[in-house]
Amino acid sequence: MVRVLLEDPTTRRRYLTVGITQAAVVVALVVLSREWKDDVAREVGRRTGVELWLVYSAAIFSSLQLFQWIVIALSRDHHTVLSREASVRTGLEPEDEPLTPRVWLNMSWLMKKLKQHWRALWLFAWGVPVLWGADRLCRMAYAKVLPGEPSLLPILLSLWGAWWFVVFTAGRSERAWTQEDARAPWFLRAWNWLGSHVPLLGSYGARWARVTHPVFSPAACVEQRPWGLMGLALARAVSKLPLVRCFLRPTIPVAAAHLLAAERHPARSANPPASALAAVGALPRDVAPSSPPLPAAGTRPPG
Repeated sequence: MVRVLLEDPTTRRRYLTVGITQAAVVVALVVLSREWKDDVAREVGRRTGVELWLVYSAAIFSSLQLFQWIVIALSRDHHTVLSREASVRTGLEPEDEPLTPRVWLNMSWLMKKLKQHWRALWLFAWGVPVLWGADRLCRMAYAKVLPGEPSLLPILLSLWGAWWFVVFTAGRSERAWTQEDARAPWFLRAWNWLGSHVPLLGSYGARWARVTHPVFSPAACVEQRPWGLMGLALARAVSKLPLVRCFLRPTIPVAAAHLLAAERHPARSANPPASALAAVGALPRDVAPSSPPLPAAGTRPPG
């Protein structure tokens, strides 16, 4: 995708201008806040006993991430234009409406982003009790054979979070949300199988399925094309590094669309969600009474 944006002189000039300008503004903001970071680093290092250079490095990294998010949030229209250009030049139907980019803060988009992150956390949290129970069973079984009780919970939580990261990476493309008859993800199928043998598990499984129902479609896309989307998720993780995001962010949705187009997922309407989490959906009424009804699988929830 980057190579495509660099081939045409006009597109290359726009792409480099946007990326370099954003990166320069981020660096300038970090430099201007140097005195504040120095004071914080010294105070934290004095209180914790950690080496000053480690604290200072963490402060710089955090500042880069914070200012990068602010800069991109204000100039995200320019990334949308670049994504559309990359789609057109690679023979893919654009998922974005044409627009004139400008620097501004869309408050409705900002509020939506906060809701999206909360919903993502809620989806992740529903699997934590199951992973905790699996960890306890493994520790009990291990203790009967060998001394000690090593915990697998950190590994299980990391794999669980990585799975959702891949799903949301696929969801960066509108094509990921078009499977109206998508089946339940693998973990729900496994839980239903357990529930058929242990009736007490059925109630939790039903509620879990209701919460997860709006993301059945992108989850099914990951099961259909796991390796390609996992590779894209790795590239997306790299793109979140400071300054790198200014250059790679416009390419991720287009790359996801190409991977899904290879699986013959049809394009849907333009004007896609601001991020992969925009179509996560509402929480069930018995969990969040004020939330709207759940949409059908593969359909975008209101708001």
